[in-house]
Amino acid sequence: MKISQAFKLGHRSIASHKRRNLTTIIIVGILFGLLSALIFTVQGTENAILRAANETYGEEYYVGFETNVFNEKICRREPIPDQPNASNIICPDDTAETSATIVTENHGEIISQSPGYNLIASPDAFPQYISVNLADAPDDAITIIASPSQLTDRLAGGAYRLSSLPLPERAAFVRSLPQYLGTVVSPKGTYAEPVDWYLAGIFPSGEIIHMYSDDEANSPSLNPLDYVIEFLGMNPAGMSSSATLDIDTTANRDRIAYLSEHFSWAENMTSIIAKFDSAASAEAFADRYICTDSGYSCNKPFITGTTIDNRIALRNASTITWDGLRVAEYIIITIAAIITFFTFIKILGDQSSEIRLYRSLGASTSDICFIYAAYLIKICLYAITFMLILGLALSGLVSILNATNISDTLVVAYGRDFFWPKILIGFNVDLLKLMLSLFAVAALSLLWFVLTKKYQPRKRS
Repeated sequence: MKISQAFKLGHRSIASHKRRNLTTIIIVGILFGLLSALIFTVQGTENAILRAANETYGEEYYVGFETNVFNEKICRREPIPDQPNASNIICPDDTAETSATIVTENHGEIISQSPGYNLIASPDAFPQYISVNLADAPDDAITIIASPSQLTDRLAGGAYRLSSLPLPERAAFVRSLPQYLGTVVSPKGTYAEPVDWYLAGIFPSGEIIHMYSDDEANSPSLNPLDYVIEFLGMNPAGMSSSATLDIDTTANRDRIAYLSEHFSWAENMTSIIAKFDSAASAEAFADRYICTDSGYSCNKPFITGTTIDNRIALRNASTITWDGLRVAEYIIITIAAIITFFTFIKILGDQSSEIRLYRSLGASTSDICFIYAAYLIKICLYAITFMLILGLALSGLVSILNATNISDTLVVAYGRDFFWPKILIGFNVDLLKLMLSLFAVAALSLLWFVLTKKYQPRKRS
């Protein structure tokens, strides 16, 4: 029997049980359609965040860290006379050299290394962030790249924290910052550092991004994308710079030396920004050498400091998120599979009259099995088509309703506008799993059809 003939006869079987088949297609299509809409939206949100991150950070991956001064194998404590509960932390004289060696031996390139906590970098270390002519910097101001969260206190006089504003106002504030580039930003807020800054560029924000303000955090959100981003754990700026980066000038070096001497937690500690060519190498270095939690209970040589690049954190969050989503995915697939299987075997079990007709026309057992295989394949294709239409429609609706929100979120996270369409529709292998699971159920139903010999028509009573 030709394939075209089998599919024509399979279509006839669908038409002869139109109501039952349509019900199956709709039920399976809705279950899988809702799940596919979640997959489309979550993957689309992840794609949008990572695209913004890649455009902001470039091809290299950055890792920021500092000496783990709590590791007693590295640094020692010396009691302070007359202060029984206090001690000085002293790291070896070669801490900076040893740290640099670890980085280079693991295929990293040091682009900033400074004593203490403050970081100082050459002008060509982050050219993507420098937007002014550094030669115009006044001698009595510190040339600096700062994140929006660090600029808030200076520009608003301590009137508010950036996270206290609703998302549209936060985005409007960040969009207003370019007017201050190339100007001296004097301290105004209560906690502002008492020196003038010459603003050379804007870093990605260090604020944890929520699509609602702190004041609204205890109120339920009506925006479904809020829950997607929160469930993802993929706050775009959750691991990006929350500090400032000084540009390498004479004034800045003197300032760094002063701060290191008077305000550092430990003598000889060092802070480093290293660059890696790939996410895999950066992540391998971080996993092996950097404590991502408190340094008190970690024996690795470094702890997380000012982290410039958040893509590694996003990758890790993505892995955790998809592991959780797949639990829901398997539950829905199981429910849909049970419904589909029993519907299929019920339909196949009621084909006695049609099978008798095919037999009278000379159809062999293999021909009959081939016809009903074609029938099941067509049912699956119809259900998948319904699933994709529903999933894409729902994801497209989320994209339309949240276009402004996702744009504002990315602006606050990365300190810049992105002018490409914010379409939260993404594809991944999980969609293929949904489709294959449906065909697997069809195959099991056909196997039941063969094993129970339903291809043999029942005798008339």
